[in-house]
Amino acid sequence: MATHAGGSTAAAPPPYSPPLPATTEELLAQLKLEQLQPIFDRELLTLDALLLCDDRDLASVGVPLGARKLIAQALIPVRQAKAAATPLGASRATLTLQPVVPLPATTIPEDISGGPVIASPFEAVELLDLNAQSGQGGGPGGALCVTPALVTRYHGDQVLVEPIGLRVSERQGVGVWLDPTSVHLRPIGWARLHDLPLTLPSDRVQFSSWDSFLSANVIAGAGNVRRRPATAFTLEQTSPPHMTADELAALAATNKFRTGMRLEARDMMPSMDLICVATVEAVRGPQVLIHFDGWTNKYDYWALHTSTKLFPAGYCILHGWQLQSPKNYGRPFVWSEYLAHVGAEAAPVAAFAHVDPATMFATSDIVAGESSII
Repeated sequence: MATHAGGSTAAAPPPYSPPLPATTEELLAQLKLEQLQPIFDRELLTLDALLLCDDRDLASVGVPLGARKLIAQALIPVRQAKAAATPLGASRATLTLQPVVPLPATTIPEDISGGPVIASPFEAVELLDLNAQSGQGGGPGGALCVTPALVTRYHGDQVLVEPIGLRVSERQGVGVWLDPTSVHLRPIGWARLHDLPLTLPSDRVQFSSWDSFLSANVIAGAGNVRRRPATAFTLEQTSPPHMTADELAALAATNKFRTGMRLEARDMMPSMDLICVATVEAVRGPQVLIHFDGWTNKYDYWALHTSTKLFPAGYCILHGWQLQSPKNYGRPFVWSEYLAHVGAEAAPVAAFAHVDPATMFATSDIVAGESSII
């Protein structure tokens, strides 16, 4: 340790932190992965498009595993900086309101299948309020207003967000350009997870549910719809409304879930009120990423570990509820057999803050020997 001539100890210099990259070229240069630039150029992967990708997306275009992990790690501070730049409730003066303007086709990312991705569905918080010329808005009685919306255009580091269902004549002047990591953009099912209603922009809008909308998979005159994966959303975008950073940090300390644990979880798509066999795919602070066994990741969602939508193994049969077994499992479902088959452990009852352990006295017997398939 260095000292001054007078004997006092010199302050240690702060650790070096590279500047945040502004482009994919800068990102790849920092990681010494410049050889990947042709892939990024071919796939039109700007830095903001890259923030919308998950590990599977990068793997599908030929990015090696080691490079994907380095890129994911390097994007963490970029996501945090962008999220901090657009806090919920920020002054409207900080948000650029623009009319819908057709953009050159070169600004639209390419789907893996080769078709253009020109619409991504989201749930938008206070989108109608952001567009209100009078400065008034929100839901009834000042409640949080959550609107089904689409990202329909990409330009630079911004995405154009529009409410679902408006006619072309009504869309002029309605679009809002936001950063992709803005907390005004929430994943599909976020409102249902937090028991909030979806507010439509007009009584004329025909929107019954996300299920029916996504099953159609086409917007009149627009093209394909591609759903953004849950892993592409930040902690702030997937957190409950009005929850502070300090509250999230306090909850993180009590999270007893671990990656790979099995549990029973409620599906966030409203067409059928299902509870399914699920896996803790990842843990992030106070949150867990729920993945439904046997299904693709498009149904994954982030939830607080205290969520009342999560249940321990055996909860359904103990309470007389139906449990959906893993897709294509092909045999009567018994928790003990399934856990042995996949080499996993059930999440402990203590991990579920809303479940009284006294009501789960029979869980070990149920998990060990009862069938809960429907």
